This record gives sequence, C-alpha cells and structure tokens, in this order.
Amino acid sequence: MSALQSSVFRSSLQQLLSSTFTMLNCFHGLQPKHIIAIQQTRIKAMALQLIAIIHGSNVSALGLCDAFLSEMTTLKKLSIEHNVRMNEIINDMFEAIGSLNQPRPGTVGRILQPIFLNSSTSKICDLSNIVDNDALQDFKKITMTKGEIIEPIEKMDSSLKFTAGLVLEVPFTAILEHVKDIRNIRIKVQYPDQQIQLIQPKLNEFRIKTERKDDNNDYKLVTKISISSYGVWSGPSLIEINLLIDFRDISSSSLSTTQIYSSLLTKSSGIKSTRSEDNLVIEICKPVRLMIHPMKPKRCVI
Repeated sequence: MSALQSSVFRSSLQQLLSSTFTMLNCFHGLQPKHIIAIQQTRIKAMALQLIAIIHGSNVSALGLCDAFLSEMTTLKKLSIEHNVRMNEIINDMFEAIGSLNQPRPGTVGRILQPIFLNSSTSKICDLSNIVDNDALQDFKKITMTKGEIIEPIEKMDSSLKFTAGLVLEVPFTAILEHVKDIRNIRIKVQYPDQQIQLIQPKLNEFRIKTERKDDNNDYKLVTKISISSYGVWSGPSLIEINLLIDFRDISSSSLSTTQIYSSLLTKSSGIKSTRSEDNLVIEICKPVRLMIHPMKPKRCVI
C-alpha cells in the first residue's frame, strides 16, 4: 500500500469512528440491536486501525489497543444482556483474542489481520441483524439532535464593520431539537485564518420549547456573540458561525469512560484529524456565514 493509499485508508477509518460516535450520541430512541450494530462497526474500524498502525507506523498503539479491548468487553455484555446475535466476524475476533494469554498491541494486531484478509466484504459489512420485518417501524421512532440558526441571517453582499481591537456584538438566535444536555452546547465562530472561537451560552439563555419524558427537549437559544480581531484586515472577509455539541468536558458529559477514551485516539493512533475539533465535538446545524471587516481606528484631530 502506497503512502497516499495508507493516508486515505486511515482517514476513512477515522471518519467512520467519528460518524459512529455521532450516531451513538445524536440519535435517540435507538433499539439495543441498533446500538450493538453501531458498536460492532466501531470495533471493526478500531481493529483495522490497530492493524494499520502495527504494520505501517512506529507510534505507540497501546492506547488504541486498550480502548479496543474495552469496547469489545462492553459489546459482549450488551449482546448477552439483550440477547442480540453478533456478526460472524465479531465472533471470530472474540475467539481469537480469547486465545491470547496477554493481549498486547502487536499480538492483537497480528491475530486480527488474517480474520479480515480471509473475510469477504459482505461478511465484514453484514447488517442482517438490524434489517428485519420490524426495522422500518423501529427507525420511525428514532429522533436526532439538530439545530437551526435563525439569527444572524447569512449576508454575502454587505459587511459588518467595526474597529480592530474592539468587540462587535452580534445577536444570536437558534432553535435546538432533541437536546439531552444543554451544558454541552457551544457556538463556534471560525475566522478566515482558521482560528476558532468557542462560546458556551449561559444556561438562562436557553428557553424550553418542548419538554419530553426522555429529557431530549427542544430549546430556543437567545444570546449575543462577540466578534473580535486584534488586526486590521485589508478588506471584508467571511466568518462561519455554527452550533456544536462538545463532549470534551467529561464532568458534564453523559458518555461512558470507554466512549470518551476511545474517541480521544487521534494522536495516539498516528492519524491526523482534518478538522480543528477532535472526535468529541459534533456539528448539529448548517453554518451561517457573515462578512466582517475590522478597520483602523479613526483618528481624532483636535
């Protein structure tokens, strides 16, 4: 595998882990079979990631291996508790790892590799355990955390001008649906130089719109965001405003230790993220772009 192919492969695995993390934390009403199917996909991706690191990198795979084994244990408990049949390839992985006296990264990676090499694509991507006669009815009950920015309105033909070094306050209003914990909501402002400002709204700025028994409520967020730039820009340029769920504050997170640990593996896995946020940050709405122009202070002539 060439360096380019290896990079694309690793990026694809990272994207898969990011997507499954989003599914587990932004989709509500999932049945145990859905959660187990997602967890199985995560474990396959982590296994391939571990194999890639063992054979194509000199970085430590200890953190990834520990997280992989921990998620395997969690998956086994879930499948037994809910009596859900797992994929054949997952069962093969359990059997192989169970034969190891001391499952270290090197031995785990080497024992997993033949399982994938000898398995067909249909076997690796088997979803038969969630596609049954009741699947459509189950899917109709699933809801998703999402948001919509009402204000500011995207403007491309005019710019907001302010003095460099000072702060421009912009009114911000958004609708949030099916949010479990408003403490994890952040407003992201991304500047043209890729610098990112994260703003945590105050709890009293959230107004509840719809309250549900499962605590996945709808809210209206009304606040102001502060835009600033210390430097003078030669002309107007675009900033991007978005809404995020940020799980990096573990103390206010409902995630399990395993989920948090296994999602903080970008550095230890040797895979560089293509985004400024790590895997514990999820975008939940379409961004709004504004044109701003920090200008020179006006000189007062006396």
